[in-house]
Amino acid sequence: MMKPKGQRWVSAEEMLAQTRRNRREAAKLELRTGPVLPEDALRKESSEPASTEPKLKAS
Repeated sequence: MMKPKGQRWVSAEEMLAQTRRNRREAAKLELRTGPVLPEDALRKESSEPASTEPKLKAS
């Protein structure tokens, strides 16, 4: 449990649910706009259009 100053107590379950919502929203935005994280923008394949399918690594 965490209680940031001046805010209410938040259970671990609530924090996890909020994290899931945030990640889902970020994924939706990324599908529309392309990668949004700085490390994604620095990759050499960033000059190509954003793909909706993850690249598979050869093993």
